[in-house]
Amino acid sequence: MQRNRIFSINDDYRYRYICGRDPVEKGFGVETYYGQDFIYKTPSGRTFVFALPYPFASKDNSNIDFHQAKTETWRYIDLPRAITLINHFECDLYENAVIPIALANRYTAISLVPGGRVLDLLTRKALETKS
Repeated sequence: MQRNRIFSINDDYRYRYICGRDPVEKGFGVETYYGQDFIYKTPSGRTFVFALPYPFASKDNSNIDFHQAKTETWRYIDLPRAITLINHFECDLYENAVIPIALANRYTAISLVPGGRVLDLLTRKALETKS
């Protein structure tokens, strides 16, 4: 994918390259999914996957072909804002991460050496109390 491009994931692509199975008749996530997935490659070359809510009041609108219409990027009025936000918050700390994700990883991750020792001690203690 070229830099500074957006790709709206359609059902054919999703089933062929992501799910690896035959498509269902009604389409992907018809009963459980409420938004469209996009793949965006930033001008700096990072790749992000994100979703925006469908721009339709109902998936059953008989005036449109939902499977086609849900992938038409022009229908998503918040798409430019989402892209601007990703461009603004992308960072180098983690591959293809935005700052809020990087901060979440930083403040919730357990460091390997001391964290591993703590987990070992807790596991031994738990196993001793069961004996």
